[in-house]
Amino acid sequence: MRKSYFMDRQMNKPNVPIWMQENIFPLYYNRKSDKILPPRGWSAKPSGDYDWSQRNICGYGIRGKDNLVIIDIDNKPDQSAAEQLTLLAQAGFDADTYMQKSKSDGLHLVYKNDLNFMVKTYARSMAAASLGAKYVDIRGEGGYIVGAQDEPYPNGTYSILQAGSEKQGPLPYGSSGNMDILPVLDR
Repeated sequence: MRKSYFMDRQMNKPNVPIWMQENIFPLYYNRKSDKILPPRGWSAKPSGDYDWSQRNICGYGIRGKDNLVIIDIDNKPDQSAAEQLTLLAQAGFDADTYMQKSKSDGLHLVYKNDLNFMVKTYARSMAAASLGAKYVDIRGEGGYIVGAQDEPYPNGTYSILQAGSEKQGPLPYGSSGNMDILPVLDR
């Protein structure tokens, strides 16, 4: 597929679960840098404030915020994303949520956060690494992932593995659950 295709087409607002809708924003393809980029101010601008009919939109992003937390598990030669997810599950991490596969065969797990805390974004969760999962990133406030769609992006394909439910439960937590993996900041 030629990359200029994304400069000519129009995109409708993506069809994502209700609990994710306020956290999506358009992504743009920049021909000069050959990169997919978010718009200026993407982290603060409400999802409904975007014009989805602009011609250079190539897809959408899902932002982490106080109401949504994303676990990003990278696929590496020395440890696959599936192996890391298995290690996390053995420690009590619940992977029954919206999940997508990244262009590099990594995994993105998206959780609704109904609790009263903010999760920050950072690379390489030390708590996950202590369980043997070496390549786990947290996408909370200020972070995002590329959203899955039917058409490939200029640099690869992202696909949905588990759609999650329309009434997605809150971020799982407990003494042996996900809270042990997330960095938490009190509001």
